[in-house]
Amino acid sequence: GKSPIDLDKTRKPDYTDGYWKHDVEGGMHYQGRRWGGSHIYQAQQTFESYHVKFDRHSRSARDELVAAVPEAHKDFLSSLEWVVDFPVSFEPGRVVCVHAGLEKKHAEEQIEALAKRDLSKSILLENRDPGRFSAFSGRRNVLDMPRELKGKALLISGHHGFNRIKKDRIVLDLSGGRPTLKTPLQAMILPERTIISCSTNEPNKQAISDKEQKNLELMQKYKPEEITKIIKDAILTTMKSHIITAWEVVLISEVTSEVEGQYKFVPSIEDIKNALASLANENKLESLVEFDVYSEKRKILYKNVE
Repeated sequence: GKSPIDLDKTRKPDYTDGYWKHDVEGGMHYQGRRWGGSHIYQAQQTFESYHVKFDRHSRSARDELVAAVPEAHKDFLSSLEWVVDFPVSFEPGRVVCVHAGLEKKHAEEQIEALAKRDLSKSILLENRDPGRFSAFSGRRNVLDMPRELKGKALLISGHHGFNRIKKDRIVLDLSGGRPTLKTPLQAMILPERTIISCSTNEPNKQAISDKEQKNLELMQKYKPEEITKIIKDAILTTMKSHIITAWEVVLISEVTSEVEGQYKFVPSIEDIKNALASLANENKLESLVEFDVYSEKRKILYKNVE
């Protein structure tokens, strides 16, 4: 049906790049434009899975993908719930599952709006930005347990790229969508809260994949200052489309640094820190805070001051 809001007005005017810019009948939400017009969300894999070439600048890319996706797939995607909320027989008697989490205030209102998939509800917006929903893209603002749900529900999410269990607030996302031997895909069995994961038959062996080996070889071809420049360019490009988090800095540097055709190398954390420090020295960042991408310090925001 028709959207209750003007979808094309969900993009802030000062966001000038990093999104798909072509007209769509009925409009397109900014999150959809970000997904289809930025390498961050790895839309390329989705396009290729339907045998469609991914070109984030192509006017026809969306039409080609829509034509290639079977109706059964469209029906399935259209039916997906934004929140799963159900009673259970074990304490505390209720389980609420949502992608990133919920803001601390008015949790029940958020759950109701998510259940209705109501884009018009301002309660869902992150920092009043019509193009971002806290439950889908929030970071530190959705990490904790809302007061209303304390002692009344388990609140479970992924999204954050680490595991964090504080009483009835559970974040389970060690792999961050990029599973490796050290950060596997995981699931939790309730009510025992037992975490299960895929693993190697040799858990003590420090194995390295072919991709990791290729990454090391590619990195050795670049001087440190060249790597710093690649990361800086990627960060500044993405800042044109939204405020980025420390975790997104890692994703940006991974997926936009193209080397030898389609392969994209992954800089080290130290490389990323060097690039951020350089940008701070050039007054391109409002602030620079030390962060470790394997901890909760991933919450820090970096703002473009230009």
